[in-house]
Amino acid sequence: MNYFFVAFGLSLLILGGEFLVRGAVSLALKLKVSTLLIALTVIAFGTSMPELLVSIDAALSGSPELAIGNIVGSNIANILLVLGLPALIAPIALGHNIKNYITLIIAYILFIIFSFDLLITNFEGTVLFISLVIFLFSTYIQGKKDRKKSESISTEVNSFEVSNKFFMILILLILGIIGLFFGSDLLIRGAVGIASDFNVSKEIIGLSLLAIGTSLPELTTSIIAAIKKQGDFIIGNIIGSNIFNTLGVAGLTSLLVNIPVKQEIVVFDLSAMFLSLLFLMPLIFFKIKVSRYIGILLFALYITYIFTIFIYDKNL
Repeated sequence: MNYFFVAFGLSLLILGGEFLVRGAVSLALKLKVSTLLIALTVIAFGTSMPELLVSIDAALSGSPELAIGNIVGSNIANILLVLGLPALIAPIALGHNIKNYITLIIAYILFIIFSFDLLITNFEGTVLFISLVIFLFSTYIQGKKDRKKSESISTEVNSFEVSNKFFMILILLILGIIGLFFGSDLLIRGAVGIASDFNVSKEIIGLSLLAIGTSLPELTTSIIAAIKKQGDFIIGNIIGSNIFNTLGVAGLTSLLVNIPVKQEIVVFDLSAMFLSLLFLMPLIFFKIKVSRYIGILLFALYITYIFTIFIYDKNL
């Protein structure tokens, strides 16, 4: 039954994420918001909803270890996996994202500092969440100032085949939230059961199975964007999702319950998370396209990371 819960839960998460993303994009486009702003905010929030619900569910269910693993693992997966695989379809340009990239670096540093004492407290969660609100407000203001980006709206409509009817938008949003809610609950039950059956730590399950599962909406969206040649959308989605994970998911979850952080995660996984972000620095600052070769390298690094954490866990 644990495997059924995981499979069915992942299916609901994928469908829920798809519905929520389409509904959110439709709503944003009716408001005539730029493509990059949509990716950084609406899409990033929509595709991060699985991480949020899974982490909150895990914390309230007495498994906060899953929450920290899910947050850190998803951040790593979003860069190495979600950026690596779409690059195999088409090269991805990472330009015009320096400001948002720096914001993500600051968010990572804040998150890592709060993890040093092996506990992310309610107060620290408040700081993280307030930082997210500041980011959203500044992004909105910037989007209002930058009128040129609105030219890509018509392209975005064709890329994601969104609806322009308010009733359909509402239905998509409701179905998306329902799918994410029940999917996250089933995924948590199955993941905890599998961890118990195979004597694998909950942190490892969070860093691997849950991280990949909750990153599927980002991966699906990025692959569609790669096929439609929407490079801005891909990197905006990745950076925005990681900002939401680091500030929003961690912030809201730790507001409900203090999140314990194992020493091993601080030493190894947080280092891997930060290094994966630094890997993007020359690509973004010098506007280097993510070619198929770089995509293969990113994917290989992710496989190596997953293999390493399982071997490390078995040797503890």
